[in-house]
Amino acid sequence: MKTTIYLIRHAEAYGNKHRVFHGISDSSLTENGMEQVKRAANALMQYEIDTIYSSDLKRAYMTAAYYANKAGLGVNIHKGLREINGGEWEDLPWSVLPKRFPNEYYTWENEPHLHKMPKGESMSELKNRITSTLMQIVSENPGSHIAVFTHGTAIRVLLAEISGLGFINLKKIDWHENTAITKIIVDNDRFVIEFEGDYSHLDPSQATILNQGWNEKGGNYEPV
Repeated sequence: MKTTIYLIRHAEAYGNKHRVFHGISDSSLTENGMEQVKRAANALMQYEIDTIYSSDLKRAYMTAAYYANKAGLGVNIHKGLREINGGEWEDLPWSVLPKRFPNEYYTWENEPHLHKMPKGESMSELKNRITSTLMQIVSENPGSHIAVFTHGTAIRVLLAEISGLGFINLKKIDWHENTAITKIIVDNDRFVIEFEGDYSHLDPSQATILNQGWNEKGGNYEPV
């Protein structure tokens, strides 16, 4: 029995705009984020969706709730869909991390599959949590079309696992734009990615990553 998952990254939040590390820090959406939410909701209306799941963090829930209201559906909250717990990185500007945590920042940038947040989660722990959460959601909704609203690093880790690249190649998985949509078909525990990271519903001026230029500078991007 085939189950369809629409995996959606939340809209732009405070941490995204101001480049502050927000893993489990619970920041709200920006004004631009709310515009992204509206565009994403309209894009999602073209798909058949039966049920909605969201991280309990505000930036994901607010993104999910706007679409849910438009579609006449409820939102199932699941803490297992949270972003990585950044521990001592939480609520710090990205600019201070390389100086204050040089070893951890090195693994984040260069060997993310080995990364461990100081007094927080490891990437491996996130992988186990987010993967088991998704499998639980699929097992509880066989044959359904499910929208899952979650976070940047969580999506990246999931895609490393299900794309065939493998967790050790996590660095090769691109970061997704805010409100980007990925469609995944699950058939007897086999995952097929039909499309990935689609943010064509956004006007270029509304995109977050696109307009920060971080990738052109060789820098990484916040997972919030």
